[in-house]
Amino acid sequence: MPTFSLPSLLGLLAIVVLVELATFWAAVSLAEVPPLGWGQFFLTAIVASTAWMLLFAGLSWASGVAAAPLAPENQATALGFLTAGLAGLWLVPGLLYVPLLPASLRRSLLVSVYQLLLRGFVYAILVAAVMLILAGLQIYFGIDVRADLPNGSWSEMPMVALLSNWLVP
Repeated sequence: MPTFSLPSLLGLLAIVVLVELATFWAAVSLAEVPPLGWGQFFLTAIVASTAWMLLFAGLSWASGVAAAPLAPENQATALGFLTAGLAGLWLVPGLLYVPLLPASLRRSLLVSVYQLLLRGFVYAILVAAVMLILAGLQIYFGIDVRADLPNGSWSEMPMVALLSNWLVP
């Protein structure tokens, strides 16, 4: 399992918190929730995001999937966690928003759906930006990363072989 330094973990946590605050603000606006004060805004966003992060980190750690999620013996469990994780990313904040926001259960779940979709879009844009920067650096410095790949092809990996057999008849 990879180890991370404290500054890199704090940086990652800061990015996640900023994304959570931005997506919560946009989701509340899209769902037409009555205006919130700054204190209620920060409290609601931080409580809901902390709850789902702790819940899924604890479940992942307790199951042992976090050590090697793509190992053949863990693939079914990892797929189950992915499914439960997506449902939980919608349901956990949605249920926590009911007492924390001046909105009904239906509107709170709508805020959670909007936040989940916006979060996905933001992370996709961040990943695309990082990939473009890395590709630009690779082109600029003339580095061939294919030489650093392990022997064998990607199609020999169990998950890649399964997906390629399913997608390509």
